[in-house]
Amino acid sequence: MEPITTTAMIGTIVGYLAKTIKDNKSVQDFFKDFTIASVQLLWHLFIKSVNEYENIIA
Repeated sequence: MEPITTTAMIGTIVGYLAKTIKDNKSVQDFFKDFTIASVQLLWHLFIKSVNEYENIIA
């Protein structure tokens, strides 16, 4: 029987944690909310009003 290397153990643990986090609904909701908040923040930093936005795309 071959001894288990530290690298293999760490790889297994990280893989398990990544899968658990990916499948966790609260983590998915956090990233969704974080993305929406980031887009809104950037929107307000660069575009001050809807009229300014309409002038840019027109």
